[in-house]
Amino acid sequence: MRNRGLLFLSIFLATTLFSYGQYEVLIDAFVLNQDTNQPISYANVGFVDKGIGTITNKNGRFYLRYDEDRIEENDIIQFSGIGYQSMRFTYKQLFQILHSSNKIFLAPVNDSADASSESLEEIKQDALGYITYDSDVHAYWRDKNALGSQIGAFIRSPRKNTKLTSLKFNVVENTADSVLVRVNIYKNNEGVPGDNIVNDNIYHTISRKKGEETVDLSAYNIVANEDFIASIELLKVYGENLNFTISGSKVGHSFVKNASQDSWHFKKDAGVAFKIDTQNPLSSYTTNERVKPKHITMYWDTSLSMKEKNIDQEIQFLEHYFSEIISARVDLITFSNQSAETKPFVIQNGEGKDLINEIKAIKYNGATNFSTLFKGQNNTDQYLVFTDGNYNYGKPEFAYHVPVFYMSSKLDSNHSELQQSASFTNGLYVNLLKTDPALALDYIFNKKEDALMYDFAIPSEVVQGVVLSEDNTPVQGCRVLVKGTLLHSETNKDGVFYVNAKEGDMLALTHFGFEDKEILVDVPEDIKISLKPKYNELGQVRVSTSENDGSKEVVNFGGMKKEKQRLGYAAYTVTKDRFLPSAIFLTDIIRSRFPSINTRGNGNVICNTRSTSFRRSCATPLFVVDGVPIRDIPMYLLPSMIESITYVPGFSGTIQYGPSARNGVFYINTVLFVNNKAMQNIGHDNFTETAKNYSHPKLTYNFDNKRPKYLDALFNSNTYREALDQYFDLIQYHGKKAAFFIHSFEYFKKWNDNFSREVLSNLIEISNSKDYEALRALAFRLEELGDQKSALLVYENIFEIRPSYAQSYLDLARTYKENKRYQDAFEIYKIMLQNKDNNVDFTPLLSQVKSQIQHLLNNHRVQVSYTDVPTQLLVVKSAPVRIVFDWNDPEAEFVLQFVNPKMNYYEWSNQSQEYKASFKEDVSHKTLSKEFIIEKSFEGQWVVNLNVNRKTAKSSPSFLKYTIYTNYGLPNETKEIKFIKLYDQKEKVTLDKFSI
Repeated sequence: MRNRGLLFLSIFLATTLFSYGQYEVLIDAFVLNQDTNQPISYANVGFVDKGIGTITNKNGRFYLRYDEDRIEENDIIQFSGIGYQSMRFTYKQLFQILHSSNKIFLAPVNDSADASSESLEEIKQDALGYITYDSDVHAYWRDKNALGSQIGAFIRSPRKNTKLTSLKFNVVENTADSVLVRVNIYKNNEGVPGDNIVNDNIYHTISRKKGEETVDLSAYNIVANEDFIASIELLKVYGENLNFTISGSKVGHSFVKNASQDSWHFKKDAGVAFKIDTQNPLSSYTTNERVKPKHITMYWDTSLSMKEKNIDQEIQFLEHYFSEIISARVDLITFSNQSAETKPFVIQNGEGKDLINEIKAIKYNGATNFSTLFKGQNNTDQYLVFTDGNYNYGKPEFAYHVPVFYMSSKLDSNHSELQQSASFTNGLYVNLLKTDPALALDYIFNKKEDALMYDFAIPSEVVQGVVLSEDNTPVQGCRVLVKGTLLHSETNKDGVFYVNAKEGDMLALTHFGFEDKEILVDVPEDIKISLKPKYNELGQVRVSTSENDGSKEVVNFGGMKKEKQRLGYAAYTVTKDRFLPSAIFLTDIIRSRFPSINTRGNGNVICNTRSTSFRRSCATPLFVVDGVPIRDIPMYLLPSMIESITYVPGFSGTIQYGPSARNGVFYINTVLFVNNKAMQNIGHDNFTETAKNYSHPKLTYNFDNKRPKYLDALFNSNTYREALDQYFDLIQYHGKKAAFFIHSFEYFKKWNDNFSREVLSNLIEISNSKDYEALRALAFRLEELGDQKSALLVYENIFEIRPSYAQSYLDLARTYKENKRYQDAFEIYKIMLQNKDNNVDFTPLLSQVKSQIQHLLNNHRVQVSYTDVPTQLLVVKSAPVRIVFDWNDPEAEFVLQFVNPKMNYYEWSNQSQEYKASFKEDVSHKTLSKEFIIEKSFEGQWVVNLNVNRKTAKSSPSFLKYTIYTNYGLPNETKEIKFIKLYDQKEKVTLDKFSI
């Protein structure tokens, strides 16, 4: 069974952490009712479209902090509240008002309209919005100070006089004691939120930590006559921190407002899963016959797994459909990993034999890429899409301007998503396995609602189990593979797994800390598996301690280490383990920790009070970050980025840095600097006198030297047509084998490049959507081909299914850069530099982050806003040769050998037996890449060899991507990528030879 693709929605509402503020301004004022002089609670205050805003508290008071250099005289500040007329002032006007008073008055809105009378007509209970809560898509708040920020969802409302009675959403996480929100309902103003149709404040306190939350709207008489946007607005957070997450959806539209009075940001490819209960007059449910279409665009999914559908039922439906519309033009577009050209057909007198014959002749092959659908057919009257809704190569960009009718005849279709997608277009999902063609036509042409509901129940052919250690504790991260296929899964924190398998299949379980195990599936559910530890000493960690006692404490001055007792002056050090857990800014870890240092604000004011006799002035110390003097306070540094801080007071620092250090020096060592050893520089130090002399491998790597015998018939074909016939014949017998598609891809490159890539994309079709290894292998191959656009689709998919893998961030950032999306790449690099994520630790990859971000800024500095990165990353970095290895299997084991021109070698091992600690760390952090910098220590020819562990050579397909940069970072830089097969490599081979 094929997997479902996933979308990822991150609504991250937070204050900007990378900024250089010069002077902080604080406005402390009140917003009052003009008629009664009473405070207006939770009014919105902020600079329009500037991302700077807040709300008043229950007493009408607000505090608005911002950097002065972000606001100009003519910028607009707006004050608004439900039931009041909005007030707008220029920045200059505001300060003229505040010069005489700290009060802002708003006039109440005199609503003379009569309240709508309750209709005596019979009503029907119904619902709008989202059908299900998707476990893979989330919207969230992370900053408790982002008051006035909003999370909104587009809601389609097809009927008049729809009364909204309740709003429901699913809380995934809530770390606050409770959260106060306000519910807003906005008119749909050409696709963006317009006027708020709510007449009274709808306050709601959320104390629930997990589960469905309901907001009662019945008392507010909210009536919708068209589509609208529903939102929740953050008003107050009770508690010390905020991690508030709600469920989203892979379909629909969403809107985000990052601060009070800020502009709305549109998210077109994911929604916030709001469910809204409604009441409608029964008369609004009368049938409403659709106008029969004259121009139809029909998309036909021809991906490999679609050959398992019930084609007879789909043909039967089409025959009924054509007889109903009588005459029309139908544009047929087939699609798998890419869309084919449009083929027009004409339906006359209810007959469409030519089109049906064309459909019957279709061959099914390739992955499913929805990203090309619904483009360039704006003049069509209706879309018909025949698919199972499972995509794995490109995200869908669903159409909303024309009704879309999804048709499926497969058991494992993504019913829920297809149904929800259709409803957002005012179309319909037809499950042909449960709906008679005549009934389906009645639904389509009379705008009737689908009576079927779907959920994400586990399909019948899914094996469920739990993996435990001998002491009965769950084993997380255990790989569960269906032998002979690419189908596999991974246990979660509770040791539970689900894998697409059936009775009689053999499951192979592997984990770096336990012995391998195989079991036969005899029951599909509640399988309990016990694993034996591989290493008896696994839990016995040896800790080496320094011989230095307290009197020989070493102080690190950015790469220059000195014994504290020999300094001759005072030095005060605070290390990472002593930072306050609540620290957010640099100020928070300096405050009250160093003598004579006074701090204010969010890190933009740090003063040495002993260096000045004037209370209002600020004597700022010098900051030296990783050995580099920084003129301004490094506000970009977060606590998570810092390893240690050493402060030297007085004039001691002037010896090295001159007068600029007269107010003292802060030496800051970052995590990036301390962990730079992760980058392997290969030079003189790696080749010692005891290094063994080198002997040449017998073989040079050849991808095709292990071709299966059954492929001989294909490779011996004399024509392209003969080769296609052989291929589609072989696919019946070998269509579950990765090796078949990999070698067939290589073969078809000589005949047809597009078809060869379609063959390659089958790697995803024969696996499930969570098959990280298959996706990563495909991405490697696409990069080798130079198809960065398709590689990006795959890496985005990988990011969505493995957001907890540090490697996913690095790969996505690098591929954004390759696709010239430089700012997108830059934003991800900054997230990794911060290294402040509860679920992801980027420490093992920081050296590569440094290399890549320096390379980006060196070549594309004008395309990004780079003022918010550490100064040392602006330095141009170059090297004679840089080599990066990436592998697709977290448990792949191999040895790399670098041979210098003097025939001595250096080896780097990625094996659990020899390097248990580092291998375990890489597996746990999901780090699947390593970079090597070849220094210009030995001029002449270098050789790179590969030796694969026997276990990896025998296991399911594991691959390596070898990327070599020559003259790295220089104008004459070159890059070459090789795709390396690890399986079946039973002898040491030479991968490459190059000269420096």
